[in-house]
Amino acid sequence: MDKEFFSTANMVEMVSSELSFIIPTSSTLKSVKEAMSEIHASIYNPNNLEIHQDEPLFVMPVTIDIGELNMKGYAYYDQKREQQERKSFFKRLYGVVERLQSIQLRSWMCPAAVFKETAKKSARYINWTVEDNGFEVSLKKNAVSQRFYCRFKSHEIDNQ
Repeated sequence: MDKEFFSTANMVEMVSSELSFIIPTSSTLKSVKEAMSEIHASIYNPNNLEIHQDEPLFVMPVTIDIGELNMKGYAYYDQKREQQERKSFFKRLYGVVERLQSIQLRSWMCPAAVFKETAKKSARYINWTVEDNGFEVSLKKNAVSQRFYCRFKSHEIDNQ
């Protein structure tokens, strides 16, 4: 399943229907963000190291409250995947910066709206000002944080 499918309502429905599932979490839920923050420093512990398909993978059990459900799952950190995602992220971000720098602002244009429409999801990583009818942009430091992935198995749910 896609992590876009992960929501409190969908989780409650799947559990109440007694469906068997494995689903990635969405980092938009506050409880998921809190759990990921808690394990950030400790996941690198050598005791969390597993080898999966000849690749090192750090794995830790987590418990996250989703609505009225107390769900148990696993957070994992894959250095190789992080590197691939970081590379992809920066390529996309660089493309957005180039597009912004190429825009000639006209007097009738609202710079904030043009920036928002052009940058979309990348907006939070970019500082901008308007100079000489164009965007002057710079990237914010620490634009990318490490990414953790969490999966839940349906048989690991405690109803509260």
